[in-house]
Amino acid sequence: MKLARKLTAAVLVLALVLSLGACGGSGGNNSSTPAESKTESKAESSNVTETSEPETGDSPDYSEKLTISYAAVAMVEGVDYNADELSKHFQEKFNIEWEPIALTWDNWGEKNRIWINSGDMPDFVMWDFNYGDYMNYTDQGLIRRLPDGWKERWPNMAKVYKNTGIADSLEEKVGGAYMIPRVIYFDMPTDPLVSHTNLWIRQDWARDVGFEVKEKYSPKEIMEYARLIKEADPVGNGKTLPIDMSPDNLAALFISPYNPQYADFHKDENGKYIWGAAEESTLEGLKLYSEAYREGLINADFFALKNQEEVTHYYSGIAGAIYYQGFGRSLKLTSERYAENADGDPKTDLHMAYIVGDDGKFHSKEISNYWTASIFSPNMDDKKFERLMDLLEYSASDEGQNLIRMGFEGKDWSRDENGDITILREKGEDGNFVNLDTIYPSLNPLYNNLSILPDGFGLVDPGLDKDIMEIVDDRFAGKQRDGCDQGTVVPIDWDLNFFTSPNYEKTKYKYGEEFAKLIVMDGDIETNWRAWVEEKMPQVNVVLDEINAEFGK
Repeated sequence: MKLARKLTAAVLVLALVLSLGACGGSGGNNSSTPAESKTESKAESSNVTETSEPETGDSPDYSEKLTISYAAVAMVEGVDYNADELSKHFQEKFNIEWEPIALTWDNWGEKNRIWINSGDMPDFVMWDFNYGDYMNYTDQGLIRRLPDGWKERWPNMAKVYKNTGIADSLEEKVGGAYMIPRVIYFDMPTDPLVSHTNLWIRQDWARDVGFEVKEKYSPKEIMEYARLIKEADPVGNGKTLPIDMSPDNLAALFISPYNPQYADFHKDENGKYIWGAAEESTLEGLKLYSEAYREGLINADFFALKNQEEVTHYYSGIAGAIYYQGFGRSLKLTSERYAENADGDPKTDLHMAYIVGDDGKFHSKEISNYWTASIFSPNMDDKKFERLMDLLEYSASDEGQNLIRMGFEGKDWSRDENGDITILREKGEDGNFVNLDTIYPSLNPLYNNLSILPDGFGLVDPGLDKDIMEIVDDRFAGKQRDGCDQGTVVPIDWDLNFFTSPNYEKTKYKYGEEFAKLIVMDGDIETNWRAWVEEKMPQVNVVLDEINAEFGK
């Protein structure tokens, strides 16, 4: 299914913490934002997601001003997040004032745990979901249970909740809703949801060596491409890096098309749990991985790559193939950096594809559609809770999402009679629109991840070129057609997802590193792999016994 038919800028999702954000309709009339970009600053809006404005019945009584404490990462101590125009819009609409509490990536887990267990948590908290803690908190009444009928009263938040995938499964286990996960995609680009990460190659190099440029490749085809450009050495002096990827990404490239569950326990055809790393299909991928390394097709320093150094190599013009994000924003930024650093034309030189198996099918695992969760203090009175939920409901509406993703209609963007969006913000010296959070500093730490994450907007951002959005759309459509529709995407096993034990935690190996060690080790890869499996099996068998006793048939 084409992304343009499934997504709407109006209410799409997740902070590319690495990329960008989502959108929606405007002005209280539930109008929609575009489903794909029209030009660099325009987008078509023929397909819309139907969201609801909060059902108020009688007008809610917001006469009493309320202060809501909100603890989240990325806030900075001393910054007034109530001061800018965007934040004031929310405050005035709901007659609230924020009391922001700054958390850091280093302390947020421990601070939340202390607050919750002591009964002293803020009203509203961004929480890094942990299943064991969640069960304890709900058993002890340490976090607020959402009231019966909440999904009817706040339908947009109910959709956020449902689309995360995890929420309904959790509700069955605890008999109610005690958190609202923050949804990545309000409307998913594929069903089931798969990763946006893709293979990036140099299509100019491919053409020069007679290698076909297409939308999908198998590992064997990529090895052939790498052999050709290694021999041609387009960089010169042997400095060409045919395949330049980290250990985790190399495992994904070579092993996942043969066994997407190589780093998991999973059920076999008889309903019994087995260890994916020990399957022969994992060895099949490892053999290709080893062959590519020993032929010098892989960057010899792949083990030492840090901070996505391979991406720098790619846009600097020395890497032939990397594994990287597949969002429109990523394509735009990488293209711009390539033009600056390699002095080439990204439209003719760069190409993004997805990886398939030898059968031409996309083999993958379903990924969860949430990141972090919103939890509420049990000590907050009902009036404050309901006011906060009204605000969250609005933030997930078309109007709220348009405001959060694009700013104010008429000031930051406009819509013509055909529904096309034009971005009105100024452009910087680099030719890109000034970031919205530069204009409204409260946006990024406070509103950007409030209920819907900004990733989905990165797929339909009207500030991106139409050709970029079409590429992203096509790649997701290919994964849907060649994977989701073929039954080769493994669904999430929520039983195993929620399972925990001391022994199980010990088997959460860093598979990318483990396999990389086998690849660079002297000797035959099959011999090395079988010895590694044998070494791990005593620990693994203990866990298999636990899991099969709990969930196996």
